[in-house]
This record gives sequence, structure tokens and C-alpha cells, in this order.
Amino acid sequence: MTAAILRYSAIAVIILAGFGAVSAQETSGTREITSDDFASKRPVSKATGPQRPLNRSKRTTYRKRTRKTTVKRRRSSGQQAPVNAKTAVRTDLGVTLWRLRPPLASDKGVKLPVRVGAKREEWTPERVGLDTVFKPGDKVRFAVESSSAGYLYVINSEIYSDGSFGDPYLIFPTQGVGNRVQPGMLIDIPDQKEDLPYFSINPRDPKYAGELLTVIISPIEIPSLNTDKNGKIVGAEVVEEMEEGSEVEEFDRTDDLDSVFTIAESTAACGARTRSGVVQQSAANPCGTGTRQLTRDEPLPQTILQIKANPGNPGVAVVRLNVEP
Repeated sequence: MTAAILRYSAIAVIILAGFGAVSAQETSGTREITSDDFASKRPVSKATGPQRPLNRSKRTTYRKRTRKTTVKRRRSSGQQAPVNAKTAVRTDLGVTLWRLRPPLASDKGVKLPVRVGAKREEWTPERVGLDTVFKPGDKVRFAVESSSAGYLYVINSEIYSDGSFGDPYLIFPTQGVGNRVQPGMLIDIPDQKEDLPYFSINPRDPKYAGELLTVIISPIEIPSLNTDKNGKIVGAEVVEEMEEGSEVEEFDRTDDLDSVFTIAESTAACGARTRSGVVQQSAANPCGTGTRQLTRDEPLPQTILQIKANPGNPGVAVVRLNVEP
């Protein structure tokens, strides 16, 4: 899933470039959270009577996997004040990774087109955790959901085995596409309306070791996040300062429900291609009537990133996707 591959079409993403080493402090505890807080921000289901699904938010739990992930940059400005625990604002971001595979007879979810040699087939997107080690040739896609309304930005850079990083590229929003998000709205990457809605992991550099993904969710738009005509970030110091102003905790689901891409998730997906085709866009519904929000009883994300930032600052979460040599 190289940077060049990630930029092969006008798609949205949730990633941030790094210029230094990535470190994660592992926790030995078994702290768990339920999905009540995350699910409660979604709209209530309109289903009534015996057909209404069970309230999933009461029975889905997440176990803490890491305590804090940081990026140690060689050009860190040190200007950002540390997060004040007493006044910090928390935003939860849901992240789900899918790895596509040939379908099984028992699969009931949505299948997506893939290219296998000269053929086109329909494969099943299956959920995998953020700790998955991908292999060359894997076909990957993912989605992001915010528990709060705001503006989502995604930047991407390659990670190399010598500790260096590739150039940072803003892959969501793309030019001319809005980035307003609401709870229950999935930002699917690549957009399922793409001709081939997945990233192929096809390393082109012998030092390639993966991708650095960072989620940026802001209560207001960030005009200082500028790019050149190819999407490359101009003045990456702005991003570095935002990273310094956030703390993140990661929680992974403890169950194996929703193992494949569901119809509900498909109808709630609101990526760049979907947005670009909307004539009557609004802040509340940037995808118009083409999609809907997931409700509290519908599939929940595979991972919840709890981001804490000082009031008025964007929340930033860094995720590393590893690829085997």
C-alpha cells in the first residue's frame, strides 16, 4: 500500500505523515470499555416492534491495547502545550480495516470488485485488527467514523525500515470535496464507488515497511493545511504541532461480530467519490440523500481511538500499518 498506490485516484483517507520514529507504550492491564459512549452519538433506529435489533451498544466491549502512541520527529517545534488533563476535550474515532478475500458460500455481506490477473471478480472485505501484519499482494480498504461532528483530514506517508518516511500527502479531503463528518457517517477509503475500491500492497522500495496513518478531526476547518497540485503537504510543521497537542488510547473489539462488510455499512459510506457527485450538499448531510447514518444498533467499528486534545485544538491519532518484508 505505497503512497503512490494510495494516490492512484481521487479518494479520501485518514492518515498523517511522519518524519521521525514511531513508538507505542504497551499496557499490561486489561482495562475495557463498552461502546455505549460511541454508539450513543449515532441517531436512534426508527425500527419498532419485534423486528428491532438488540441494542448492541450494551453488549459490545473493547479492550485497551496501547496506552499511548507518539511520533518522535526530527523537526519537532516543541511549541504545542501538553494536553491539560483537567480541561481536555475527548473525541472518539472509530477505525475499521478490511482485507479483501475470495468469498465463502456463507458470506452474507457486501462484495466488491477486484482485479485478479486479467479477470474481475467479486471478493468479500473481511475485518482485521490494526495490529495485522499485511503481506505484499494484499488488497486493503478501511473506514473512519467520528463520534463528534467536525472536519476530517487524512495524510499518508510510507514508512521505511531505516526509520525514515516518505513525503506526506493529503488524501482526504481531495480537491473540491468537502470533509464535514457526522456521527454514524462512514468515510470509506477508497470510496466503494471507485472502479477498484481497495489499495493493493505492492512495495516498490526495498526499504518499504508500511504506512503511517494519522487521523485529524477538528471542530473547525484548518486553512493552514496546504498542499501542492499533487496533494503533497506544504509546510508539514503545521501537522507536527497538531500531533504534539494530542494524546490517544486505542481499544479493540473483543468479539468477532460483523466480520465482513455489511449492507448497513455500505449504505452509510460517504467517501470522496460519493461526495463529489452530490448536487445539494449541506453541513448536516454532505452526501445528500445518497447515504444515511448508521444507527446505535448497527455495526460498530473494529477499533476505537480515544483522542484527547486541548480545547480548540484538532484531535490527532497516529496509527502504524505494518507490512512484512
